[in-house]
Amino acid sequence: MLSRKAEDYLEAILNITEKKGYTRVKDVAIALGVKPSSVVEMLKKLDDMDYVVYRKYDGVILTPKGRELGSVIKDRHDTLKALLEIIQVPAKIADKDACIMEHELETKTVEQLKNFVRFVQSAPDYPQWLDHFKTFCETGEHPCKVDKRKNIGSSEEKSKILAIEMRKIIHLIAVVILVTAALVAPSNAATDAKIVITDVTPTELAPGDIKDVSLTVKNQGGSDARHITLNFQNGDHVSLIGTSTVHIASLNAWCSKEIPITIKAEDEIAEGAYPIPIKVTFDEYRYSASEGPVITPMNETRITIVFNVEGTTTLEVADLETNPPELREDSENNNVTVLIQVVAMIFQH
Repeated sequence: MLSRKAEDYLEAILNITEKKGYTRVKDVAIALGVKPSSVVEMLKKLDDMDYVVYRKYDGVILTPKGRELGSVIKDRHDTLKALLEIIQVPAKIADKDACIMEHELETKTVEQLKNFVRFVQSAPDYPQWLDHFKTFCETGEHPCKVDKRKNIGSSEEKSKILAIEMRKIIHLIAVVILVTAALVAPSNAATDAKIVITDVTPTELAPGDIKDVSLTVKNQGGSDARHITLNFQNGDHVSLIGTSTVHIASLNAWCSKEIPITIKAEDEIAEGAYPIPIKVTFDEYRYSASEGPVITPMNETRITIVFNVEGTTTLEVADLETNPPELREDSENNNVTVLIQVVAMIFQH
């Protein structure tokens, strides 16, 4: 089963290809807001799993397997975005939330939501209850309330009209509740905010490597998290370059954010797995009807990310100087300067 991030890549590649006729690394990086190096790492993984064909400098194309899955994900996204727009969610927000929801819902649920969207969009006349719902969102008042000063028909006729309209509104509310539950609070989820790292790309290093790494930080809980601090502890032989502390202002419930870091492996390092511990602190934020906003500092937690080092470093003498330039067998106190450089990383498989 592919990760949420991998599914996002397939969907992005499909959208770009349909629009431009081809897809390059730069296009995917812009579409997903990530670094090109992260895109390359993910494309290599998808290539290994036969979802794409990736060749350096030639771009990327979807395999039949990748196109089939990408089309399913895109259809989910379009359905959920349309549903949210029907209930008056602004287009940009609907697009963003659809990206989150498309990975969480069961296939049968998406099918029924799709039927609902098609039902609304294929109505012979514009559904009056949508206008009523829009008015209700703007004013807080139901437009079907009877103005006693107007005579709009018999009492029996008015009751029938109201009953029909109320059934439609109840159906819509049921769908909204279902979608909101899937988006905000999965049934087996904890209500407390919880900060985790769900993806690290790349994790492979060679001796002497300096690499840009992308971490996906997720709030895997039902409450919002504020003032998040990730304090990276240097590991043995593998460490961060630059600041060791990363701050994230907020992460809403079940939302993710990618953060970039730079990792360095020492030149003389043996093959193996090298962990980097991370201390995590944050405040939990929730709204209480009786108390208003409630902010609670959470206990410090620890997360560990692991990098795999493979290969050995081959050194070569690049230049050699002597002073004096010519040496004799009986000469003493000569200065010799040797320039050594890394010429290859040798991997054994």
